[in-house]
Amino acid sequence: MAAVLSGPTGWKDINVFENAKIDWLRQTRLFAAGIPTRHSIGRIIRSISAEVLMEFFAVWINQQSKHSGKEQVAFDGKTVRGSGHN
Repeated sequence: MAAVLSGPTGWKDINVFENAKIDWLRQTRLFAAGIPTRHSIGRIIRSISAEVLMEFFAVWINQQSKHSGKEQVAFDGKTVRGSGHN
């Protein structure tokens, strides 16, 4: 998901992101065989149900909101860059 949110234009871009962030990604998963190939990434992403993904995303957003104590959770980067403030 992190790679997808970073704005890739294809499976290769996702693969490049994952290889660049392998140490960070290993904080949550071992990746003993390394990063999947771009072809495997495509198969994995195509197999994900959009409806199920949206359900899990909504649950995650609600958890983030409760954890932060805020009504809204910014995940588009505007808050981080400071461009969301007038």
